[in-house]
Amino acid sequence: MQKEDQDALHFPWWSDNYTEPPDVYVMEVHVFGATSSPCVANSVLRRTASDNAKGSNPEVPAIVERNFYVDNALPSFSDGDSAIKAASNLVDILERGGFHLTKFTSNCKDVMSAMPAERRALPDLSLHLNELLMERVLGVRWFVQTYELALKSRI
Repeated sequence: MQKEDQDALHFPWWSDNYTEPPDVYVMEVHVFGATSSPCVANSVLRRTASDNAKGSNPEVPAIVERNFYVDNALPSFSDGDSAIKAASNLVDILERGGFHLTKFTSNCKDVMSAMPAERRALPDLSLHLNELLMERVLGVRWFVQTYELALKSRI
């Protein structure tokens, strides 16, 4: 965190004696799990995409702005080639900012085949033998093979 912002995440710490005033510490890095974390994550992702895509991939900042929620990206494409190109550009540009994108999945086996296995949601899935399975995305069930969405009933 920048020096001038560190006081926003300060906390008191008592060692042994609660009758004495506490020591006050400040965080020098952003805390994952803070109330502000989703906002900070989206802001940093957008800035990274914008800074690293200048002139080369203008679609990447738009994909990040419109299709990311915290650490999930849910873009849609009309064809597999567009999805493969966008995924490759996203990986390249966000990697420059230190973001290593993983857990890719698609309802198109050609798109999944284009992704390195270590970046897939299910790295060991045989794309030739297995059906694409159900994924959970932002609290919604996505049946990847049939491209159906469902909510779990609490009855």
